[in-house]
Amino acid sequence: MKTITSLKFFITIIAIATFMLIVKSCKKVDKNVNANTTEAEATKAAAIKAFKDKYGNVSAGTVININKAANEYFYRDANGKMVSLYGNNSTNGAPGVGGISGPSVCKADCSTTSNPADLRVIYTLDYVQRFFGCESNSGSPVYKSTVSVKWTVSVPFQIGYTNNNYPPLHYGDVRFKNSSGTVINTLTATNGQVTSTMLGADPSCSTWNNLWEVTYTFTQVNNSNFVSGNTIEASVSLENDCALLGNVVTSGYVSAPAFSQNAYLPCNRVDFLLVTPASSGFGTKTIALGNAAFGCTTPSGLVYGDLYQLEYRAVNGSTLNWADQTSTVFWAKSHPSTPYTLTPTMSVSGELYLEQMTIGSGQWLVRYRNVDTGTCGVFNSTGFPNENWGNPALWVTEVITL
Repeated sequence: MKTITSLKFFITIIAIATFMLIVKSCKKVDKNVNANTTEAEATKAAAIKAFKDKYGNVSAGTVININKAANEYFYRDANGKMVSLYGNNSTNGAPGVGGISGPSVCKADCSTTSNPADLRVIYTLDYVQRFFGCESNSGSPVYKSTVSVKWTVSVPFQIGYTNNNYPPLHYGDVRFKNSSGTVINTLTATNGQVTSTMLGADPSCSTWNNLWEVTYTFTQVNNSNFVSGNTIEASVSLENDCALLGNVVTSGYVSAPAFSQNAYLPCNRVDFLLVTPASSGFGTKTIALGNAAFGCTTPSGLVYGDLYQLEYRAVNGSTLNWADQTSTVFWAKSHPSTPYTLTPTMSVSGELYLEQMTIGSGQWLVRYRNVDTGTCGVFNSTGFPNENWGNPALWVTEVITL
């Protein structure tokens, strides 16, 4: 009897100890979940604040997807005149984006040739974004738009404003044309208004060229510029440290498709999606925020889609094109903690967490598109990431470096 009683006592002690371990473990999990949730909320708030600090008190944004390289480039020759960079002067011996003899061959930098046309210079206009001003419920004020332009350039020199020139040669333009092709408005950002960030070596010309992201923004742009049938086009002029080019290369204008009268419909456009990379300033999580997460009234006449579709992958190909990568394609997380769901979609006011994109993890591509149930649905027939998303004009790829 004494042995049985001792055994019962021993079992009771084990049960209590096990229960206490479980409680402690649960508290630890709860604590981790709460910490992750708090950090995620802080990351979201910081991302929205930084966005509004840059673009103003705007609501929804749309992306005019272009992804087209300039086919004209000009540099300053020894006489101080702006002349064509490519054409019959090139010794590349192969066609390229710059014309008959454009920058198709990776062969030199500014110190290894005496022929400017031997340099590989490619300015690609990725997209132009339009952000709508916040609208009140009454709709009585007239709210104007903010326009943001993004280029990716591949060059064998350092980009930077040399502050020696008047008029300035470091600038970015956009201009609007009506349906007859007449220029109705030109906007110019100069010097400190043009931001350039080096992304790293160009995978297709890593010996000589680096990739740069170049952006500039215009506020208070009248909405009449965006009427159906109008077009927008952009050019950029970048001062640099290459004396062979007279320290400047300017692109010709690159044009976007005409604005559609049906652009208010979600399947005919790409809505802006904010991707904030993990960093010491925003926390350890890369977060994506939908168009309707910024707290403004929906722009008049704009019809939101039901969802975004989003995927991401590491850059390991010879270009920054999505299809040229062989890396694993990921869906994002619906919540920063466990348990969580990996999902291909999120709501227009939602948030997703890109858990693979951690600080120092390198260069990534994030692609996204609008989804409207019954019209432009989710590409997910196999149940796995990396479906064929069809027309690339209706989805956007962002390059993110961590």
